[in-house]
Amino acid sequence: MREEKEKTIYKMNHKWNYVWTITQTPAEYQDKININTATIDELTYAEGIGPSTAKNIYDYLQQKGPVDSIDDLDSVPGIGEKRLEALKKIFYAG
Repeated sequence: MREEKEKTIYKMNHKWNYVWTITQTPAEYQDKININTATIDELTYAEGIGPSTAKNIYDYLQQKGPVDSIDDLDSVPGIGEKRLEALKKIFYAG
């Protein structure tokens, strides 16, 4: 099962302490990337998604916040049914 890790660093008494937060990704999304945390480069992994469309998706997520479903991206300029289906093959919303 894929694990997503987030590292937070705190400085206490001149020592570095690392705190790891581990969340389990559901099995159905095991080989997919969370679209809400994807970079512009990662967004271009989907077929038919170039740098311009990837930036539109990224900007949309930054402005509107996380989506609950990939289908919520249908209002992004340049995203139609074919691109939504391509995104669903690589990404999940969670």
